[in-house]
Amino acid sequence: MPSYLSGTRIRTDRGEVAVEHLRIGDKVATLDGTARPIVWIGHRNQPRAVRDGDPDPRPVRIAQGAIGRNVPHRELLVSPAHALFFDDVLIPAGHLVNGATIVRWPDIDPLRYYHIELDRHDIVFAEGMPAETFVDCDNRDMFDNGAEYATLYPAGQPQRWLFCAPRVETGAVLEQVRRTLDSRAGLVSTGAEVAPGPLEGTVDGLDGNTIVGWAFDPAHPTSSVILEVLDGDLFIGRLTANRFRGDLAAAGIGDGRHGFELPLSRALSPLVRHDLRIRRLADGRELAGSPLTIEPHDRRSLIRDTRRAIELATNTASDPGTLDALLETLLLGVDRVRRLHADRTQQEAAASGAPNAVSRLPRPRAKRVLVIDDLIPRPDRDAGSNAILSHMDAMRALGWAIEFVASGQLTGEDVAAAALTARGILCHRSPRVASVEEVMRRNRNMYDLVYLHRLSNAESYAPLSRVWQPKARIVYGIADLHHLRSARQAAVHDNAELAEAAVYLKAREMNAMSMTDAVITHSLAEADYIRRAEPSVPVHVVPWALHPAPRTVPLRKRNGIAFVGGMRHAPNPDAVRWLADAVLPRVWARDPAMQCLLVGADWSDAVWGRIDPRLRLAGQVEHLDAVFDTVRLTVAPLRFGAGIKGKVLDSFAAGLPCVMTSIAAEGIPLGPLLRSAVTDDPAEMADLICDLHHQSVLNGRHARAGLALVRAAYTEAAILTALEAVVGSGTATPPPTARPLGRTV
Repeated sequence: MPSYLSGTRIRTDRGEVAVEHLRIGDKVATLDGTARPIVWIGHRNQPRAVRDGDPDPRPVRIAQGAIGRNVPHRELLVSPAHALFFDDVLIPAGHLVNGATIVRWPDIDPLRYYHIELDRHDIVFAEGMPAETFVDCDNRDMFDNGAEYATLYPAGQPQRWLFCAPRVETGAVLEQVRRTLDSRAGLVSTGAEVAPGPLEGTVDGLDGNTIVGWAFDPAHPTSSVILEVLDGDLFIGRLTANRFRGDLAAAGIGDGRHGFELPLSRALSPLVRHDLRIRRLADGRELAGSPLTIEPHDRRSLIRDTRRAIELATNTASDPGTLDALLETLLLGVDRVRRLHADRTQQEAAASGAPNAVSRLPRPRAKRVLVIDDLIPRPDRDAGSNAILSHMDAMRALGWAIEFVASGQLTGEDVAAAALTARGILCHRSPRVASVEEVMRRNRNMYDLVYLHRLSNAESYAPLSRVWQPKARIVYGIADLHHLRSARQAAVHDNAELAEAAVYLKAREMNAMSMTDAVITHSLAEADYIRRAEPSVPVHVVPWALHPAPRTVPLRKRNGIAFVGGMRHAPNPDAVRWLADAVLPRVWARDPAMQCLLVGADWSDAVWGRIDPRLRLAGQVEHLDAVFDTVRLTVAPLRFGAGIKGKVLDSFAAGLPCVMTSIAAEGIPLGPLLRSAVTDDPAEMADLICDLHHQSVLNGRHARAGLALVRAAYTEAAILTALEAVVGSGTATPPPTARPLGRTV
């Protein structure tokens, strides 16, 4: 819970005021130079009796001048989770503790924490130090008066999880800030600091997965010793020996605040030897008891210890909460063992020359990506399904180990799920898992990338990914911009209600983008649109791979045209009505025998009432090739829509010309010849259909141009290159650094 300790002075338009004396409506100074009103103030009291055994609430004390010259200009006390502002990033104070100028401060009882909320997350000045305001991260109820907000603002919708700047908790930026602050505190070699004195202390050993011990420099009894931990030569972590231990105080060792605990971020492998070296950062001197050697288990001892641990847990657990936690832990362990076993089996099979299907499965030690879509994708479902399948294939080629979960389809579709497994993709399904949330929770902090496909999943699972997968890069794959499609539909049908809904949809889509690290769109036009609307959002154009298959049936043996698209997609029934009302009568005036096939799901005679017998309903077909082998061209007369139109690309890949509107052509890199088949005028469209149908030379030129476009821009190699720029390699090169949840300012 980020908060200011009572007594902290906040800069307002009337000077500095202690945070506990601020009131709703008071105006506080913000980083951009404006003064903005407070909309809510949270408070929480924590007596020592309540927080015993829980170190988290203890405040961080930042000494005067610890950050910069006279910054802060007075001692500043904040909770460890409270973020301070450094060069366009936010860093929680707990990550800056150095044991000297920035320390944990335990001797306050009770703790009285306050936080202030503006109309959006922002930077204010606390004791002259730029620091954050409150943002609702599902933690409002941690304050004693958390329910007050709903009473004050019954219709209020706070901007949850929207940070005004990137929040940094790991990585090079954090280390650079820490080095700067440590240098300012005299903890890093500058050529002028006081030399470290004798080193007392010891490494007590491992408590579970935590290294514990103590360290003390009697020559500098009021300063905490900073230590670093290595496993052989591999850096594990850095810590400050500043935890209070009663045994040290009783022995007269300083003030007793010289203990340390370092939870290891990743469990050490029990199968190899570990030599954990704990040494003072200032001079490299190791503590007594270092190195802490952990001998490897052999097979027998590993199984014995596992059985003992399970027996102890099952004999001890009794209440439902403990049993639930135990069951979750065991299931997670089973999942990990199954994956490891599968990896080893695949390695052995590949080494022995097993079939290609085995070697195509995910390689061991690959980085893991969780892909979330509404349904299990099938090539015959929609363009979005083809896109996500293509992207998963590309990520596999880049070395990623892929796992998939359908947020709306955890059961059924056995054939589609089996097809994913055959591609080397682990498909999470019921009864093994009951929800996307369970997949993330049981695999917490184990994914390197989360790929959220479509708006519903980006909205629902981007915040959850930040909680359960804090180190993962989060990518939002846009099938198309819903608000753009709705706004265009509203304009075509002059529908004010739909126009209003489009405004709301735009806010949702832009907010979803701001919650992720990168956005993928298939359309060049949509990428330009997003960059203009939200310049801070990193946008990448990654279409999907197509496989050119030119017609082998001669043109003279084919006849008529086809429209491809299902009736449940709103742009399609509108397009067919416009085609039937405005275009086809002009076509039939020139060629009364011209037939048009209507191909796709859910069309019926009952719906269309036989508009004209020459507009024939073919319905859904298993393979479009069966249709493409009978017609000379396709038509895409869409009057509204968004994204790349799969029906157009499928036609090009099949070696068929396509006559289309500007909406249907949008976002596709058409050359001059293909652009000549684009028109929004019904008379021109009718002429184009007739010319391409009857002029074999013209038809052939357009067919070859479409195939050339597919072979240039929609190949597996092109998709691989475009996607690698977003996610990186799954084996060697790490993906680009994740940016925290929310817009960047």
